[in-house]
Amino acid sequence: MRSSVASKTNENTTSHSYSDQREKLNVEIIDCLYGLANITDEQSRKFEKLTGLSKCQALTIKAVSRSTSAQVSELARSMNINPATMVRILDRLEEQGLITRTRSKEDRRVVEIRLTDKAKDIGMILHNIIYDSMMHILVAKDNRELLNMLEVLQSISSLFGAAYLCPSELRDSGHLKGKQ
Repeated sequence: MRSSVASKTNENTTSHSYSDQREKLNVEIIDCLYGLANITDEQSRKFEKLTGLSKCQALTIKAVSRSTSAQVSELARSMNINPATMVRILDRLEEQGLITRTRSKEDRRVVEIRLTDKAKDIGMILHNIIYDSMMHILVAKDNRELLNMLEVLQSISSLFGAAYLCPSELRDSGHLKGKQ
């Protein structure tokens, strides 16, 4: 009887200890993410002062610059935002003369988005700010460390992307296998 009580007490202590460690890890992860968000926000404010563009507008310009003819749905998906929000961002960029939108001749439902020369200049400023601020940190890392960093960042991005999907989107995308 005594060994049974001792083993249950030991299990509770181990379980409690594991739970405490898990809670501490979760808190530290959340603190790190908040710290990264604060750093990103600070960089965004600096960029906004230089260019007059919000973070979402700047990221949209960057996303469009990577494509020969971007489309609204592709941009929204790549940036993990709602297509209606993307349209509002594009409206503001078009008003500022930074993008053009053209209906495809092959498929009138498709609107192609292209950067203007003015936006390309801003894209270079964005690239230089990001490049200069990050390169001095990354240059000291070896390829294995960089690959590990990339894998972790992609995993975090995937987790947060899944967190913003509604339950039906999660089910349809396979994130909730067997939970229908």
